[in-house]
Amino acid sequence: MASTNSWTLELESKVSAPRKFHAVAMDWHTLAPKLAPHIVESAHHVEGDGGIGSVRHYNCGSAIPFNVIKKKV
Repeated sequence: MASTNSWTLELESKVSAPRKFHAVAMDWHTLAPKLAPHIVESAHHVEGDGGIGSVRHYNCGSAIPFNVIKKKV
C-alpha cells in the first residue's frame, strides 16, 4: 500500500535556491547514501535518463522500518 506524506521546512542558507533544488530533486540519489548511509544505503535509476519523469530505486538502511523506496522525479 502506498502512502503520501508532505512537510514544510524553511532554512536560511548561503546556497542559492536553484542550486539547492537541483541537489535535492535531481542529485539526491547520489547525495543520500553519502550524507545519510544509515537511512539510504544505495540508489540507482530504474527508468528514464535521470531527468523529469525518471524512476529511482532507493535501498534503505536499518534506521527506517522499510527496505525499498521507489521515487518518480
